[in-house]
Amino acid sequence: MSLPELLAPAGSYEVLISAVNSGADAVYLSGKKFGARAFAQNFSLKEIKESVNYA
Repeated sequence: MSLPELLAPAGSYEVLISAVNSGADAVYLSGKKFGARAFAQNFSLKEIKESVNYA
């Protein structure tokens, strides 16, 4: 049997760092021009690239 994966939302770069450091297996995020979370800070293209490199 496989273990479930912990998927965490990240509304900002700082939250993504916290989620990864806290043991999240995966995170999901939105860019400034796409995404359904209207009140989230969301990510610039530069922050998305930095997030991929960090994770």
